Amino acid sequence: MKNKKFRLICLVFAIVGICLATIGFLTGGNTQSYIDLNGIHFEKFETQTISNNPIGEFYDIEIDVSSAKVSVLRGDDYKIEIENTAVPAISYKLEGKKLVVSQGKDFIWYLFFGGFTSNSVNIYVPEDAQINTVTSDMSAGSINVNDITCDYFYSNLTSGSVHINNVAATEFKSEMTSGSLTVDGLESDNMDVSLTSGKVEAKNVTTRELFNFDMTSGYMSLEGKLNGKIKSNITSGSADLFLQGNAADYSRVINVTSGSVKVNGLKQEGSFISPSAKNSVEIDMTSGSFNIQFE
Repeated sequence: MKNKKFRLICLVFAIVGICLATIGFLTGGNTQSYIDLNGIHFEKFETQTISNNPIGEFYDIEIDVSSAKVSVLRGDDYKIEIENTAVPAISYKLEGKKLVVSQGKDFIWYLFFGGFTSNSVNIYVPEDAQINTVTSDMSAGSINVNDITCDYFYSNLTSGSVHINNVAATEFKSEMTSGSLTVDGLESDNMDVSLTSGKVEAKNVTTRELFNFDMTSGYMSLEGKLNGKIKSNITSGSADLFLQGNAADYSRVINVTSGSVKVNGLKQEGSFISPSAKNSVEIDMTSGSFNIQFE
């Protein structure tokens, strides 16, 4: 008797779940007859598009979306393109000289389909634009930043990918729970990367003061010229640095619980002070491998 009641309760919950999922899919998670996107009305079954829409100049970019493909690119004017193929829809507004890109939330849609949205945003800034900050906070998706100069870049990504190409940022910071960071061309005074689980692949990187890297689990490969201080804290994982310069240019402090740190193929641990060194390396590692190769 109890088993029959239990099965009946399970069946009721299953039916309710299927009904909610169907409603969320058919309505796109929005019970209105249209979606209002910056004054443009779209029927709920349409693909929503803003193409090459000129907007006023801005000095700051703030991206706060749950799941999307976002690109920040050079263009001939301050423009934005948005394509929504699923809801919640992405919209934008100007707050003074700050461009804010955001995405609405709907409980039913997010409960069943929130991880499968494929909306996209392209933000264009002219070549001579003075951008102060580019900040992004995303749960999933990707952000691509190409040929941009700014004072401060910050990316917080739960799951997905960050792609950096030919970017100059005085301060660069990337935080990821799970995902990947790919860099091809970055100049920065201070570069700070924090990774819980995932992968970092970077080349043509130049830092002038600090490169800081924290990793719980994953892999990092970096090629470039790191001046000033290199600081790394690794719980578990592996890292490979291919650096321009000589080992004598860097004093080193290495603390390893389990694993190995090698410099030019030779295992090292402890402190190494070079009288001619203008730079320094500090490595704290619980478990894993860290290899530094000077070229």
